[in-house]
Amino acid sequence: MFDVNNTITIGLRTEKGKADVTVRWPSDEEWATHRRRRKIIRRDLGRGASENEVDNTEGDLRLYETITVNGAPPLTGAEASRIIEVIAECNVINVDLGADQAEVEVVTCMGETKHHMRIPTYEEVRKLNRSNRMVSLPFNRFEIRTFLEAGAELWDKCGGAAEGYNGPVPNLHKDTVMRAVVEAINQEAAPRHDESNF
Repeated sequence: MFDVNNTITIGLRTEKGKADVTVRWPSDEEWATHRRRRKIIRRDLGRGASENEVDNTEGDLRLYETITVNGAPPLTGAEASRIIEVIAECNVINVDLGADQAEVEVVTCMGETKHHMRIPTYEEVRKLNRSNRMVSLPFNRFEIRTFLEAGAELWDKCGGAAEGYNGPVPNLHKDTVMRAVVEAINQEAAPRHDESNF
């Protein structure tokens, strides 16, 4: 059962040996600030291929220092990044699109959850996609920033409800779920490469 009020203890091998690191769940505003600072650099490799580079070590360390409890030890940037990766786990394992409702199964750091919501309209999808910021850089590179508030607002607007939570659903999870639903409806509307299109 996911509960934003629970502390999370992670066994981490640090430079000084194995340590139990205890942190609290960050608030929605702390996650939003962390996400706004994160830069994703996409390199266009040509022929439709690209690669993404994410380095938010400094932001991860800053968030870790904000959420430590019970005398959690000081960590290096890489160690703090691992802690943030663990608690931010929100892996979508299934998206089921019905006639007008979507059901999404998610694995989090505290167990599995299930989300239900109305499928967003294409106008709502366009608005969500416009919330991403992409800046062109030299040498076929782009800087991408995502803002999780937009996905969380759309989850609420679509009447989102969830099972597996004791208390509120964090915006980080709402955003991940809504982007998975959008990806699924985009794939559903993609052309089929079979004989029915000839």
